Amino acid sequence: GSDKDSIIKRAAFNGTGLVIWQDVFGCWLPFSKKQKHQIKELKKLLVKFHNCFFGNNSFPLIETLSKGIICNEFSDSSLNEKIYSIYNFSSKKITGSLINIDIKSDCKPTQIYGKSSGIKIMKKQKTTSLYGAIESNEVIIIHIDCN
Repeated sequence: GSDKDSIIKRAAFNGTGLVIWQDVFGCWLPFSKKQKHQIKELKKLLVKFHNCFFGNNSFPLIETLSKGIICNEFSDSSLNEKIYSIYNFSSKKITGSLINIDIKSDCKPTQIYGKSSGIKIMKKQKTTSLYGAIESNEVIIIHIDCN
């Protein structure tokens, strides 16, 4: 069970789909209803935001503001929208500024995957960051719309 949870989280963090094998060399290894639901939700996101996830302006493992998280940035050449996948690999909940972002002032963040994190944009002097809370061992995906 938990190994499959990790596979789903890894696919979400990396903005990729996954191949499902429930019958492995004659052993039936089914996904739970919750896991099947998570996979369906991830597939919907990958289809809906295809241009962003598979865009030509994406960057893996961008700089974060906490030692306990890692982050990927996905974007197409228009830069009118971005997606950030953030993974808290620490053993503790992390709350605060998560990553610095370079966006227009009229952009709106929406969490599209993972446990609710209260994500918002915070501006301090010349720095703009995503602020929120991520539970231990969780992945969240944030869509930034600048249209």
